[in-house]
Amino acid sequence: MEYRKTCVLKDGRTCVIRNGTAADARTVLDHFILTHGQTDFLTTYPEETSFTPDQEEEYLRKRADSDREAELVAEIEGRIAGSAGIGPVRTAEKTRHRASFGISIDRAWWGLGIGRALTEACIECARHAGYSQLELEVVAGNERALALYKSVGFAEYGRNPRAFRSRVSGWQENILMRLDLEKERTERVTLTNMCMIVNGTKGLVEEKTGKDAGGITFPGGHVETREPVVDSVIREIREETGLTIRSPRLCGVKDWINEDGSRYVVFLFTADQFSGELASSAEGRVFWLEKDEVLQSKWIWHMDSLIRILVDGEFSELFLDRADGWKPILK
Repeated sequence: MEYRKTCVLKDGRTCVIRNGTAADARTVLDHFILTHGQTDFLTTYPEETSFTPDQEEEYLRKRADSDREAELVAEIEGRIAGSAGIGPVRTAEKTRHRASFGISIDRAWWGLGIGRALTEACIECARHAGYSQLELEVVAGNERALALYKSVGFAEYGRNPRAFRSRVSGWQENILMRLDLEKERTERVTLTNMCMIVNGTKGLVEEKTGKDAGGITFPGGHVETREPVVDSVIREIREETGLTIRSPRLCGVKDWINEDGSRYVVFLFTADQFSGELASSAEGRVFWLEKDEVLQSKWIWHMDSLIRILVDGEFSELFLDRADGWKPILK
């Protein structure tokens, strides 16, 4: 299966998630051997690897050509930092709905969000391939991996107390997990909006009051029940600034998952056509700033990252990863 997406890691570097190709065979095989010597949480030891570069090349070629399998790599600055894949549990008719998932990340690249990017990509591939259930096993002591899998929807359905017998730690318990790919794709969502209004070389900002005080942001607010999103941003801007904007342009979204599992979404707009007289509201003081002053101001709510969506057009989503201390991830 062919796949390619680009994401931004927590340190700001760009990572390409793509399907491995025959040309990657030597590098992917070296990565496999390396990672299996870096942690006690994988199934085999490095010296147990029997694949040759030629066999790896054929393996990657078959997976790239398959519509039911995928082998993905995470490439950073020309280096393979991680790999992950999906494939059928069995090919029998009764089990055609089930796929298995595996992943390994080079220890040098841990903590940057590569594991999440590869996991989400494999989930996307599994859905595209028509599977209805994705399965994995994880050593119970691998707390970081366990937290990641739970955060993307995997649920525990069993345990094997003697799954592995480690040279280092003895018996290792494995947790069996599954992700229901057919589960209704609905969730509780709070919809909001934000708009950057531009007037020549200036941008309109809002200095929040009350509990949100402490910096500047762009004006906006909630989308009301059954209200069109574009209508909502026009209304909110009028209420908070006194201006009536025309033809606002949607540039992207900012979103995160709350502790209760609900999602919070902010639609990000820009506008350069407006009428009316500028007036502040109870939400905060609104005023114009030169663009260079905007970038140097004290922001709240990750506005420095939002500028890369609203001004640069480089990305279309800012996701705040609650499972990792609300780390901002641009996509």
